[in-house]
Amino acid sequence: MKRVSLALVACLVCAPAFGQLKLGASTDNLLEPERAFRFSAHALEGSAIEVAFDIADGYYLYRDRFRFSSEGNPGVHLGTPQFPRGLKHKDEFFGEVETYRQEVRIRIPVEGGGRFDLKVVSQGCADAGVCYVPMESKASLRLDGSAQAAAPRFSVYASDIDIARLFEGNFVIVLGGFLLFGLLLTFTPCVLPMIPILSGIIAGEGAELNKLRALALSLSYVLGMAIAYAAAASPQRSRAR
Repeated sequence: MKRVSLALVACLVCAPAFGQLKLGASTDNLLEPERAFRFSAHALEGSAIEVAFDIADGYYLYRDRFRFSSEGNPGVHLGTPQFPRGLKHKDEFFGEVETYRQEVRIRIPVEGGGRFDLKVVSQGCADAGVCYVPMESKASLRLDGSAQAAAPRFSVYASDIDIARLFEGNFVIVLGGFLLFGLLLTFTPCVLPMIPILSGIIAGEGAELNKLRALALSLSYVLGMAIAYAAAASPQRSRAR
């Protein structure tokens, strides 16, 4: 009986430690807030802007925790944000709230024109039971007096969503980008093992090998690998959509 009592006491003492281990295991895999809630913003026609968040699986944003402000141009004033309908959620931290999952796009009317800095404050949580501190996101936008949307531009601060939007519908830029990045890839160390393999294929033809035959062998090897990698990547891209 004494041993049983000691075992029960030990379990009670160790319970908080096991709880912390379980919580630590669940929080180790949490995404950084910038990756869990991918932010982008762009100008629309009709003196308005659109703020978008792509939300990772297992995460959500609070509707009533959004804050919007403009900086750098006193002539620009933001109107009342137009939120889409969210999901009702009983939150252990804030009670009955409205949340967004997967994605949210918020339209904000704007008065004035010119370039300005948009500041967005948002807050979200993970289904694992961890809430992030409020996150601040910024974007530089431009509205001209004719209410035309600002043209996409390259920026070191652009998100992957902005870059994808820039390449949308422009086949020449997409093709040129693949060619450029493919050439840059040939200067990376991962390509070095292919050199002796390709050299062995060409040298195996013997003395009868000519330049045209060598070119054909090289193209068949490179194109074969390119097609195989493209075919392997296609299902991944389909699932990502």
